[in-house]
Amino acid sequence: MRLPAITFPRFLLATLIIAVVTHFLIVQTFPRLIMSRAMAGIGKLAGANGMVAGKRPDENARSIVMPSPDLLYAACVYDLYKGPLRLSAPVPDTYWSLSLFASNTDNYFVVNNRKVKDRIEVVLTGLTDNITLPDGAIQARSPSHHGIALFRFLVRNNADDESVRAFQTKAECALLD
Repeated sequence: MRLPAITFPRFLLATLIIAVVTHFLIVQTFPRLIMSRAMAGIGKLAGANGMVAGKRPDENARSIVMPSPDLLYAACVYDLYKGPLRLSAPVPDTYWSLSLFASNTDNYFVVNNRKVKDRIEVVLTGLTDNITLPDGAIQARSPSHHGIALFRFLVRNNADDESVRAFQTKAECALLD
């Protein structure tokens, strides 16, 4: 029995369909796999909605992708199924930032020393949650119920390490009262 010959247009169409399906699967799946691995690593240290304040990264540190040795990090794996969260910290007079990442690695919110100079307080909610914000708080709406909140604090030199660490260790991730 003889198989039908595959024509070039059919081969091209089949190749195109396989490429599109493969691309879609990779684009949809890979970021979520990366984020679930990062959330599992950080969550193992403090659980959901708990803050982890790490030491200054060295060449072996990989809980944060490509960490900077000039920064102190504090991270929280959030779970909004438990309710809105309050992310807060006193801020130093140097560079600092708070970045929020959705479960697919999208960075959807950033605030830093250019906008807030004294104390940062962000209330993190789902996209459709309507709440009354505490005075001075900024609302951030997460596109996913799980993700990572990441504080970064600049250490200008080794002499500043302990004073900056005092800010880092006061970073909080807690259910809103």
